[in-house]
Amino acid sequence: KDTTLKAVWGNRMKPNWENWTATASSEENSGSDGPAGSAIDGDERTWWHSAYSAGKTQPVIAEDGSNNEITIDFGKTVEADVFEYLPRDVENANGTITGYQLLYSTTESGNDFTEISKGTWANDTNVKKVVFDSAISMRRIQLKATATAGAGGTNRFISAAEIGVYQECRDEIKPV
Repeated sequence: KDTTLKAVWGNRMKPNWENWTATASSEENSGSDGPAGSAIDGDERTWWHSAYSAGKTQPVIAEDGSNNEITIDFGKTVEADVFEYLPRDVENANGTITGYQLLYSTTESGNDFTEISKGTWANDTNVKKVVFDSAISMRRIQLKATATAGAGGTNRFISAAEIGVYQECRDEIKPV
């Protein structure tokens, strides 16, 4: 028999991420510091890092900052009730997000972002989670850094090893 399996973590399922794309208004994209897509590639050893080289768009990390976000476009509408952010896990890591604003968009154009949550996270390498009050249908999710920490100083850089959304499993996984 053919069997179809979905990726399940506890009672959460990660939506199919084959068509996901990530964009950021600030990215370094040199050496091990990669573009926004590195934060959704499923590899914790790669990461997105905001720009730090001269001539590149630098982030302004604050509540009303600019160039301080990363956005995932799912390529279609998905339902999610949990967001996760995994900081880099390397010595002298820069850009760990310690203050955040999380928003979602329902349209293809992405011009209707609405806040889900904002708050603070510990300055460590553990996975950070935002659990929504209920599942949200969304086309995009956006993480804005309102505060960061790292070896290079506070509020200078932003980075992410992995980011993603999950949904509560509502069906059993059965052979087809």
